[in-house]
Amino acid sequence: MGEVYRAEDLTLDQEVALKFLPRELASDQRRMGRFLDEVKVARRVSHPNVCRVHDVGEAEGRHFISMEYIDGEDLSSLLRRIGRLPEDKALELSRQMCAGLAAAHDAGVLHRDFKPANIMIDGRGRVRIADFGLAAAARDVAEGDVSGTPAYMAPEQLEGREVSQRSDVYALGLVLYEMFTGCRALQARSLAELRSLHESSQIATPSSVREGIDPAVERVILRCLQSDPQLRPASALAVSAALPGGNPLAQALAAGETPSPELVAASGGRGTLSSLQAWLVLAGVLLSLAASVWMLDRFQLFRQIPLDLPPEVLADRARQHLANLGYEQRQPYNARGFGSYNPVVARFSEYASGGYMEHGFPPARLFWYRESPSSLLPGERYSFRTSIFDPPATIPGMVLVLLDPKARLFWVDAVPPSQLDADSQAPPFDWSLAFNAAGLRWEDFHPTQPRLNPPVNVDQHLRWSGPSPFDAEMEISVEAASFQGQLVFFRVQGPWNESSRQASSSSGPSSRFRDTLLLIFSTLLNLGAIIGGALLVRHNLRLGRGDRQGALRIALCIFTGRLLASMLIADHTADLNAEWGILGSAAALALLTAALSWFIYIGIEPFARRYWPHSLISWNRLLRGRLRDPLVGRDLLLGCLTASFAVALGLLSSPVQQWLGYSGFAFRRINPAQLEGGRVLAGYALQGLISAFPQALLIFLVLVLARGVLKRDWLASLPVIVIFTFVLSPPTGDGYWIDLVFKLAIISLAVLALIRLGLLSVFAASLTASLLLNLPTSMEWTSWYGAYSAVGPVGVLLLALWGFHLSWKRPAAKQEPA
Repeated sequence: MGEVYRAEDLTLDQEVALKFLPRELASDQRRMGRFLDEVKVARRVSHPNVCRVHDVGEAEGRHFISMEYIDGEDLSSLLRRIGRLPEDKALELSRQMCAGLAAAHDAGVLHRDFKPANIMIDGRGRVRIADFGLAAAARDVAEGDVSGTPAYMAPEQLEGREVSQRSDVYALGLVLYEMFTGCRALQARSLAELRSLHESSQIATPSSVREGIDPAVERVILRCLQSDPQLRPASALAVSAALPGGNPLAQALAAGETPSPELVAASGGRGTLSSLQAWLVLAGVLLSLAASVWMLDRFQLFRQIPLDLPPEVLADRARQHLANLGYEQRQPYNARGFGSYNPVVARFSEYASGGYMEHGFPPARLFWYRESPSSLLPGERYSFRTSIFDPPATIPGMVLVLLDPKARLFWVDAVPPSQLDADSQAPPFDWSLAFNAAGLRWEDFHPTQPRLNPPVNVDQHLRWSGPSPFDAEMEISVEAASFQGQLVFFRVQGPWNESSRQASSSSGPSSRFRDTLLLIFSTLLNLGAIIGGALLVRHNLRLGRGDRQGALRIALCIFTGRLLASMLIADHTADLNAEWGILGSAAALALLTAALSWFIYIGIEPFARRYWPHSLISWNRLLRGRLRDPLVGRDLLLGCLTASFAVALGLLSSPVQQWLGYSGFAFRRINPAQLEGGRVLAGYALQGLISAFPQALLIFLVLVLARGVLKRDWLASLPVIVIFTFVLSPPTGDGYWIDLVFKLAIISLAVLALIRLGLLSVFAASLTASLLLNLPTSMEWTSWYGAYSAVGPVGVLLLALWGFHLSWKRPAAKQEPA
């Protein structure tokens, strides 16, 4: 390719090397193009083990490259002079070669002529990979392009097939073979003989050539020299990690570099647990999981309400009530679901302690049933599910019925015809029919003055008051209205409605001022996060530090999972245009979620990899497809243990508050839509899996920022604990100090897990918490919702068992004596 001279840079006053293209080849456009490509490619690689290229110039019609001058000799002449290297020196140089070659691969560059003559050893004994004259960007290497030194080519390169990083790994194996044995692995006198050696894979083992070679070194070399590229190590870093002794990650950090994701994944050891450790951790998960299920069965809101009837039966009862009230003709479209009745939920502890809940009255949970002459598609773009008031009741013929858990009528809203029928002589509506449907005695109630304003046209509006059927001291009221002899408005009301109106009117100026301040603070925080995140992403992409491959895989998984979850949750219809609309909205939401996750990951991951790489070892292994890696299993298992213990600890707050006499503690609430069917529950479970990653990433982000400022783990953990305890989830209720103690303990445990174990464990913990706390859980296995309530605990158990299976180091089988 040219001649190299030592020269002096008169401007910088330092020695440099000048590589000239021969005069007779200057007019050769192909060679000239290759010469300039060498500069472009070489300048993309910056690493202490790679010869630096400075610039390209021209003097008297001759083109040259100005590059770093290396005072030393190449490995080829060194091996000719001393035969072979001592093992410790060979290992040291091997790791440096791997590091320099990996830097080139990270920049998207293949060397394609990696051989001892192109490996310089400088005056300090350091490896400097030189002569990228045949290098090419990985994406630009065309099949059939045979370039390089045949004796150091991989079989696929020699045959003109597609080359890759593993082709350079093959050449690396040949160089290592020569360093440790003093002999070439492939001794051939012609190209045909070399091809024959490749085809027959006749390579003598290093130990057969030279005694005393470490078996681990021999295994690495022979793996590099596999004929099938897929059987070779995936990267130069994988070769370095497999060599005995040394720590490539520590070396990169000591050199002030940001280690690549591959280097991080290759570090950290195997990660297996001994039999005792694995069984103890699994036992801890099982005990914590059992305690969590036991307490969730008692402190989830839906378990305090009798739900004896499944949604199919309640929907049939609702249709029967409508038929008895005069709506005998069914509309073509219907929807149903469970909902919470907030006025009663706000005073749930009071009513539960009074024994009312066993009668299902007043109802904290309601079942709604809607019919419509047109499709009941939600108007809110990203809700995907029809609800009580979405779409709004605006079309004549729409009717809404709300039942309590015992299938008693509680609420009716119907849209009457838009035009009056002047000739209609319909008889007055028989109000006793509505009272009977509500489980009330008509004769126990007396007329009073109406208070509510029906949302539709009515021609008769009445109100009655009387005793509750389950407590004579509790006065309730029934307000109803009809239009042309048909019931269009019906409400059962009680003291819970009065208290909710008083609570809403009691929010004075101070409360509004506090809400305004919180809104301003959250807006500024979000704006700062967006601007700061955009600057971080731009900085990382410009410097080539972002893990684009990992971020893309995360984004694809989140997009696919979020899209599938939305389609499982959505209410579908036979209207093809409506289905396309649902699919479009689901895809848009999934794309937005995936893009935000990519954005955040690209922004913060390189800083964690630079200053805190040990937290990403198992995570990067998972991202690179090592699903059966023991370290991945260990961190999944420990994440399950952390979360299941934290959930049990957090749930313990409720019985402690109850024991100390605080009646205002909050029961855990779940989305009641999850009780409507297996498809919907699967959608919400998948949505919880997808949302677990952003939750883990949020904790990780705050901790990385705090660690970057405060430098020490224990100092960085303090602001994280404070932020997540007091700002993002402030304690509420009468026993707030008890809640505060438990939240501090839980968040401290999560932060400790992140510091000690890393991002994958926090992701597993976040997923475990989501499965347990956001899905219905009960011990009533024989009830209609028994199968639904087992999804969360079974999901956690399967995750823990998978982690146990991967991480458990099974004892070696005893061999029988011969």
